[in-house]
Amino acid sequence: MNKSIFSINSLSKYSDLFQVVGVIGLIASLIFVGMELRQSQQIALVEQQQERVHLVVGIQQKWAENGLDFLNWLENGVNEENREFVISLKNSFWNIYDLDYQLYRKGYRDETQFLIKLNKGMIRNLNGRNREECKIAKRIWERRKAGIHPDLREIVEKLPNTCESLMIEEN
Repeated sequence: MNKSIFSINSLSKYSDLFQVVGVIGLIASLIFVGMELRQSQQIALVEQQQERVHLVVGIQQKWAENGLDFLNWLENGVNEENREFVISLKNSFWNIYDLDYQLYRKGYRDETQFLIKLNKGMIRNLNGRNREECKIAKRIWERRKAGIHPDLREIVEKLPNTCESLMIEEN
């Protein structure tokens, strides 16, 4: 009888070795897939950030195209010339903030990023630099809050209200 290395008897001797090699291959494959998923997630987050920057640049360009001063609004608040743009901007930002909160809750945003949005953007969006902007901000929030995630709504409701002092000063 021909004694080949590939005979049934000799293969059964190596079965444990083949199983170990198979398990190592499976583990290596899973590690590779995990690394690919992580890289895909990071790419998606960068693309999302790029879209946000594109959105903000687009908003600022619309202001410039219409002869409106974006910095003047940031510093002084709404006026008759920029009123409609401010309404649109504040409304759009609630969409962004709600999405950011959802990403934060699911672990795709870290707490530092969320707190920056909360302490800068959301407070500004909820308030205003003058009485008219405060009225607009309040009106938009009252209409939009029902569609905002309940946990985020609770957080926003606890944010400082600078409009109360503006309303008192102007009376």
